Amino acid sequence: MTKFLFSPKFLIPLLILLNLAPLAAFYTDHLHVGSLALIYWGECALIGATALFFFATRLSVFVITAMAAFGILKFSGVPLPVDDTVHLTFWALYGLCWLIYIEITQSIHGLSLRRASPTQRLGLYIIMLGAALSASFGLTVFIYGLMTLVERLPTEFYMYFLAVAVTVPTISIGLLKIIGMVGPNHFVQFLTGTYHHPVERERIVLFLDMVGSSANAERLPPKDAMDLIARFIFDATAIFRIHGGDIVNYTGDGLVVLWPRKHADRALASVIALRAQLDSSRHEYRKLYKTVPDFRIGIHSGPVVLQQIGEEKLFLGVYGDVVNTAARLEQMNKELGTKILLSDSLLRDLSQNWQAQLEAMGHQSVRGKTEGITVYTINGQSRNTAVAA
Repeated sequence: MTKFLFSPKFLIPLLILLNLAPLAAFYTDHLHVGSLALIYWGECALIGATALFFFATRLSVFVITAMAAFGILKFSGVPLPVDDTVHLTFWALYGLCWLIYIEITQSIHGLSLRRASPTQRLGLYIIMLGAALSASFGLTVFIYGLMTLVERLPTEFYMYFLAVAVTVPTISIGLLKIIGMVGPNHFVQFLTGTYHHPVERERIVLFLDMVGSSANAERLPPKDAMDLIARFIFDATAIFRIHGGDIVNYTGDGLVVLWPRKHADRALASVIALRAQLDSSRHEYRKLYKTVPDFRIGIHSGPVVLQQIGEEKLFLGVYGDVVNTAARLEQMNKELGTKILLSDSLLRDLSQNWQAQLEAMGHQSVRGKTEGITVYTINGQSRNTAVAA
């Protein structure tokens, strides 16, 4: 029930209803314009507080960019015929529209958008730009009753206003992409030089490897084989990030993901979600590549060391016995006929619900280690299955 209440299927219709109901009451003379404005102010304040709490990085980038652009506009000599409160209302609504857009594109529901061609994405961006501008401008005019003023505003104002309104989200999205390339969890540390020296952290380490890359390289043309790997890594990266994973390394046809130990449940949930995503994309993969990618995963937890490698082309290295053990567990899947193996170090960090879904695979010796460890797999995910068409 809780999962449904926080799902887009419930929240989006609820948000639409909460916005249309006051308008309907106003047009049927059941609500005064002052009360209507108060309702929308309260909604903006509530959504703004929620956005600030959950989306601080994305919102702060937009706010900083908007403030800089508004400052330039204000001191450029362009006449601003309304007070700052009206401008702040518009930018709050406009920022909310873009925050929703960015969040959707970064969620599981935005996977198809991120796979679209550059032309399709540009078209969607232009549509979003027009919709956000129209909705925010129209609602601001309605709240303050500025319809007569709008008709008298000079063309010069609209030209500057439109230029700023287009520039702010464009620069914001560009900055967010740069932050995403560095890693949102490490951007500040890179700027401050924290990782110039080794930094130790307690982390869950997930080591993922795509199965059958060599066979696919022989069977497929080079471009198709590379595109298959890129598409698989794209899907895996999206799933892990949605579940709070910190992708620190790409390893050819695999990757290394970190979570704080308190998020052990999220780490296992991401594995199930990745399996579901590949299953839902099965038809598309077979149509394009005549196969469906599969994977092996090893998960271990404990202290790891992070350090920046290089200057011109930044690389965040993650080192330690925990990383090596996770890689060994991924390879151990071949011996045990499993897809996913995790060590007993995760048990104390998992909820009882997840512990109940584990299947013990016994005490196993690990190559390169003097002592063995007890390993587990996830029920229903434990045996290899054929995926080729």
